[in-house]
Order: sequence, then C-alpha cells, then structure tokens
Amino acid sequence: MSEDRWREELDDLLSGSLDVDRVRGHCKKHELPGEKRGDLWKVFLGVSGKPDSLSGWDEKLNLANQSDIQSACWSECERLLVEWQESERQRIATEMEHVITYYCKARAVSFTSDCGWAELLVPFFSLGLSRHDAYNCFYALLSRYIPQQQSTIQLFRWLLLYHEPELCSFLDTKKLKVEKYLSKWTRGLFVSTCELNVVLTMWDIYFVESNPFLVFFLSLVILINAKETIMEGENSHDELIETISSFPCQLGADDVDDFCSLADYYITRTPQSLKLDFKFLLFGSTPQPTAGPLSDDIFTRFLCFPVSISELISSVNQQTDQVLRYLVVDCRPVEQYTCGHLVGAKNLDPALMLQSPAEFSSFLDNILALREICGEHICCFGSGRSKEDQYLNMVVARLLQHNIKYVSVARGGYSALYTASLEHVGVVIEGLDPKAHAQYGVSAASSMTATTSEDDMSGREATDGAGGTPAKKESLVFRLSSVLRDKSSAVKAKINKWMTEAEREERHVSSSDKASKSSLYRGVKPVFSIDDEDDLDGSGSSSGDEEKHEAINLETWKKRTDVIQTIPCNEISITGSMHPTHLLLTRTHMFVLHDISNRKGWATIRDRQLLTMIVKITSKKKYPDLITFKFGSVSNDGVTSLTGRRRFLIPKAQRVMKVVRDAIMNAVDEDI
Repeated sequence: MSEDRWREELDDLLSGSLDVDRVRGHCKKHELPGEKRGDLWKVFLGVSGKPDSLSGWDEKLNLANQSDIQSACWSECERLLVEWQESERQRIATEMEHVITYYCKARAVSFTSDCGWAELLVPFFSLGLSRHDAYNCFYALLSRYIPQQQSTIQLFRWLLLYHEPELCSFLDTKKLKVEKYLSKWTRGLFVSTCELNVVLTMWDIYFVESNPFLVFFLSLVILINAKETIMEGENSHDELIETISSFPCQLGADDVDDFCSLADYYITRTPQSLKLDFKFLLFGSTPQPTAGPLSDDIFTRFLCFPVSISELISSVNQQTDQVLRYLVVDCRPVEQYTCGHLVGAKNLDPALMLQSPAEFSSFLDNILALREICGEHICCFGSGRSKEDQYLNMVVARLLQHNIKYVSVARGGYSALYTASLEHVGVVIEGLDPKAHAQYGVSAASSMTATTSEDDMSGREATDGAGGTPAKKESLVFRLSSVLRDKSSAVKAKINKWMTEAEREERHVSSSDKASKSSLYRGVKPVFSIDDEDDLDGSGSSSGDEEKHEAINLETWKKRTDVIQTIPCNEISITGSMHPTHLLLTRTHMFVLHDISNRKGWATIRDRQLLTMIVKITSKKKYPDLITFKFGSVSNDGVTSLTGRRRFLIPKAQRVMKVVRDAIMNAVDEDI
C-alpha cells in the first residue's frame, strides 16, 4: 500500500468510516504518523468522541495530599519534557494535577507517591491532547493495561520460571525480590526508565497490538538479555537491584521494534491460559476465564505456571495452530492412570521417588527424551485434589531444580478433565474404566493417600493433645518433608503389596476363554485363569541399554505377511516403571518391541516367545487392562514349569485378548 493510500485510510478511520481492526492490521506494518498519533491513540483506546467528564467539576484542588500530587506532576514534566520551554512544562504539570485530582475524587481513591499516575499522563499531554481527552485516555489505560501490582509480581515470577528457571533460581538465591525492579516498569509502562521518544514508539505498538500482557514479556526480554551480566557480576545486592532497574534506560527509539519482536517470540511460547485465565484477575476485564474465575490464592496453590484443562484438550485435538504442543506427565499412581487419563499422557508415579530413586530418575529421563516428539512444553498432571497433589509438587520441584524449561502444571488435574469430558464434545479420556473410576478417578482418595495414618498432618488438622483444639495447619514444605521422612515405608509397602498381590486378584479374561481348542493344549491348564502364585522376578524388567538390542523399523515389521496384529501398550517392569511398547503377533511368535525414544517409528526387540510357550494370561479384577503373560513349558504329566513373565497395560484389553487367545489356539493346532 502506498504512503498516500495509507494516510487516506487513516483519515477514513478518524472520520468514523473504517473498521478499527483493519487499521490495526495496517498499523502493524507501517509506522504511525506523528501528527496523527494522538487521534489514533484515542481510537485504539476506545475514547474517541467521548464527552468531557470534567465539564461539571468545580476544579477545586483541595485534597489532603495535594502538594504531593503537584510535586509529582512537576517532577515528571521536568524529567520527560526537558527540551520544552518552562512555561509549557508548567502548563502541562497544572493540567496533569487537575486530571489526577479529579480522578481521585471521582473514583474515591488516594494518590500515592508510587502509583505512577503522573508518569502515565505526560505522554498524552506531550501529544497536545486536551485535558478531557487526556483524562479519558488515562482512565482507559489504567483499566485496560496497568496490571494489579501484587498479582503482577507473582505472575511475572512464574513466567520467568517458565522460560528461564536458572535465572529465576539465581535471583531467588540472591534474595532479589521481583517488586524491587518490576514495579517501576509495569506501573508506568516504562515511562519512569525510558526517554519520551522511546515511550511514544513503544506505546504505538502497545495500542496497536492491544495486548495488556506485553509489559510482562518486555520485562522478560530485558532480564533474559541481561542474564550473563546478572549472573556473572560481582555487585552487591543493592547495586544489582539498581543495575537491573536501569536496563530499560539503554533503549533507543530504533531499538523498540526489535525489543517488541523479541517479546512476541516469548508470547508465542507461553501457554494461552495466561491471556484467557489471568486477564480478569489482573486487569478487571469482563470476559470469563476458560476454567472458572481465579482468585489471588492461586499464587499460593501452585509451584509454577498453571495451564487450564481446556488448553490441554485443544493441544491434544490440535484445534488451532496457536496451541502449544504439550508433553503431559501424569503424576498419579499407576492404578489411577489406568482408570482414565488424557490421551497421550505419560505416567510417572511419584511414589517411585521414595521406593526406587534410581528407577524414578531413569524413567523421568526417558519421558524428557520424548520432548522432541511430543512437545518441549511439559505439563505435570495430578488428581486435582490438593492432598494427593503434594506428590505432584515433588515432581514439579524436581524438574525446576534441574532448570528444565517450560514446566507447568494442569490446573484442576483429572477432576477438571473428567468434568470437561461430561460437558464438552471432543474431550478424549483414554483407558476410561467406569467401574473403577469412582474410586480412582474423581470422587475418592487414592490408595496412596489411603495409607496415611489418622493423625497424619498432611492434609488434615490434628489436635494438640492437651486441650484438644485444632493445631495450626502446617506449611506445604513441612508436609512434603513429613511424607519423605515418615511415610516412605508406608508408600514402599503399598507399592510392594500392589505388585505382589496383583496375581491374587486375577480372574478369567472372559467366560468364553475355555474354548474347545484348549483341550488340544496337551494337558496344560487353561491359558486364561486365576493364579495364586507369586510373581516371577526378572523377566518383566526392561533393563539394558537400547544399543544392546536389535533395532527394527515398526512400519516395516507391521507389513510382514505373517503378522496377525500389532498391539500398542505399555510394559511395566518389576519396579513399576513403564515403557511404550508394541506387542507384535505372528502365526508362531509374540514379539515385545520397545519404542526408541529418540528415533520415531523405530523399536528394539526386547523379547520373542513362541505362542505355544504362553502357559497363562491373567488380569486383575480391579484393573482389567493390566495383563500378565507367563511363559514356560508343560511336562507330559501336566506339570507346568514357569520360565518368565511380562506385565503390560493394554487399552481395551478384553477385545485385544480375544485376538491373542485365538492366535495361541491356532498355534497349538499347527503344533499338534
């Protein structure tokens, strides 16, 4: 578009005959003409043509702290309008004093020295706006673009932790509180630290983009770009605060475009829940957040940035190109996970941190290796019940301690996911078991928390013994340490009991399993049966490096002529960890193929067994998708000698096992 045509469109906009959104789009590609800046700002702030709010005011400047308002207005005019004539600076300072005084009286609020109102007014008056236009712009700016300071501090720390956990940890260690430098930037949109021409250019982009969260990402860019200076410097605490606070002073007007482009980079790599869920809390906007209204206590309930369930669902369903790709780590016990979980979620039982730290670390490393495939943004997923999610916080803390970027937590956990599945079409829960769901899905406590004693302080009030009055609720840190100190043996016992008693709860996979062909199985007991024997150890483990096993291309193997079916599942080792697996059935064999984490479409052969060597297949009553294969041989007198076993979580196992059973019977027929 030519410059003349561009100016014609601006004239059409200012005359009220052109769509504002269309002009916003053009303004993103063109520099705003300086002579039209004031009028365009009024349009973008939605105050063009509004009446004079101050027309009926008596203009009395008689507030208790009137001298403070006057002093602040004159100080800002002297600093920002240094090249202006003194008489003009004095006139603008007086106009600013009137605007602030009227605002205080009309809104019944008090002026404070750190509110930043005088800073915000100077740019409007520098453009030659009238008093009432400046007031309307000032009012719109405060309500739409200046965040609530306390919430701003907490939210910015989450964003810094999300994108730069190492830097955030360093600042925490040095006790450099966010408010010491951030408040100056956010309360006045950098007016207090930048020259006026820089502010005007920056505000052009601000109003064109119409993104109130831009100040967060501009602040983030400042810190990240100065990371090396901050972390390697030898300044004292106060000197470091002063250095960080002064970073925006180095910006020139020519730097603003690049500055904002860097901010856009981080905006596109931040969960959309920021804009959708936190706008109401920080700016008092009217649109409802995606998962219910938020309150200030959200900042005490989560260790890191919380992502809404609706965003995770959109990511799974790939509803828009803007949605981030998440690697969802389901940090619930395996029995809860198998009763229902978000499609694609990987299970990481936090109890392993206590029961087998080395196994937990290994399994966590395997999950993190999936980021290239599933998405680099990690969302930790819990039950949605605060008592159980103490263990979720342990996993989150572990990731943050290792400076893993892009770590978030699912707000509401599985409870919110299940509720969403009842209300919206397109919410996919994998492995949903309605019978066990009531116990492990939403309504009841998990078996992990059920092992705690009655006087356990984690999640319930205790009595002091002397007067019987409720004791003060302990902090989250104490509760987590209590779990580590006092409950590790209980958690270990729970896992060991679950692993060793699994077979005692097993049942026939179906009533039709004792088919006539089983009589051909040379006296062997029915393949699908109840088993009271202890588990065999060793064969269920997936130990060993991938390099030690033959690697194959999955698609190539699936196309083999002798393949009956390929069954995607997860194999559970004897320590309770899981590995993405494919069971490949041929006419004669069952192959156990483990997915290679860093080679999509490839797997390693972990086991191959003759179908005729499968002497028993069992499942548990409570967890029908947990299937155990036992291998061995049968003597002529019918005595079975077991040589190994492997356990798998197989979605919709009832239907899958029918195919396996038929394959075994056919193999027996051919063997006979």
